[in-house]
Amino acid sequence: METPAGLAVAVLVRIGPGAYAVPASAVGEVLPVPALTRVPGAPGWLSGVANWRGRVLAVLDLRPLLGLAATERAALAVTPARTR
Repeated sequence: METPAGLAVAVLVRIGPGAYAVPASAVGEVLPVPALTRVPGAPGWLSGVANWRGRVLAVLDLRPLLGLAATERAALAVTPARTR
């Protein structure tokens, strides 16, 4: 994707009252949160793991890491871009 000089393409992620920009080059895709499998003994910010196209995907909840209260479950998940 071409952008005018000096501009960056980003995905805007809203977490609680804040908005965060993630470089689009770091995002593989945005999808509905898949069915999760809980991991016993995992920290509170690890919501669980999911099968994502045959790969194990760790699903994180960034709210506890940002000091925010957990409310309803997130509607979307952002997957990392694949590295070669």
